Amino acid sequence: MIPDRIDLSLVLPMYNEEAAAQTVVTELVEALDAADIHARIVVVDDGSTDGTSEITERLSEAYENVDVIHHGVNRGYGAAISSGIRSATGKKIGFLDGDGQFVASDVVTAFWVASHVDCVLGYRSPRADNAYRRLVARVGNAVGRTLVPHAVVDIDCSLKIFSASLLDGLRVSSSGGFFSTELLARVLSSDLAVAQVPVRHTQRRGGAAGGGSVSAIVFTVWEGSLFALRRFREHRSQVGDDVALATTVQ
Repeated sequence: MIPDRIDLSLVLPMYNEEAAAQTVVTELVEALDAADIHARIVVVDDGSTDGTSEITERLSEAYENVDVIHHGVNRGYGAAISSGIRSATGKKIGFLDGDGQFVASDVVTAFWVASHVDCVLGYRSPRADNAYRRLVARVGNAVGRTLVPHAVVDIDCSLKIFSASLLDGLRVSSSGGFFSTELLARVLSSDLAVAQVPVRHTQRRGGAAGGGSVSAIVFTVWEGSLFALRRFREHRSQVGDDVALATTVQ
C-alpha cells in the first residue's frame, strides 16, 4: 500500500521512450524501496506515439506508487515537468529524465543529501554526449549562469530535488529547453541551502534526443528572450512601485 507519508515525488517526463520505460521505472522503484524511501513516481507521457503509453500504464497497475499522466499531444519538456509538479505530493519533489541515462542509486544518494538542504542539483560527471551536444550545453550553461543566483555547474542536468514548498504555486512559462534555466532563476535565491552532487551519465537506452537539434535550440533562444523581457518588465515595475512608495512616505 502507498504510505501516508510521502518522502519524495519523482517526476519522470517521457516522450517515445518505449525502449527505456520499463527498466527505468522498475529500477527506480526497487532502489527507492530498498533504501526505505517512501516515494511516489509520477510518469508524464508527453504525447508519445510509440508504445510508451501502454508500457507506463502497465507499470502503474503493477506498482501502487507509480502514477501516469498522459498528454494527448507532445507539449514539450517543461510542460511535462509542470504537469508532474501539479500532481506531486510529499516533502520533496524531484525530476529525472525517463530516457535511462541515469543510475537509480544516484537518485537515492541525492535524496539523502536533499534531506539536509533546500535543493539538490545533479551534474553529469562525465557526460555521455557527443562533442556537439557538450558544446551546446557549455554555451547554454554560460548564458544560464547570468540569470541564476547560484553558480550552478550543470543547469540542464535533469536530476533535481527541491523542498516542496519552493515549488508551491510556481509558474514557469517556458515549455522547452529553457525550462530548467527559468525554473532555477525563479526558485533559487541567495539564502537557500543548495547542494550540487555528481551523477553518472550513460548512453540512452533508446529513443532519440531532440534537445540539440537546430529547431530546439532556436526555440530555446526564443523562450530565453521572452523570459529576459519579462524579467526586465518585472524589474521596471518593481522600481516604479518603490519610487511611488518613497514619494508617498515623503
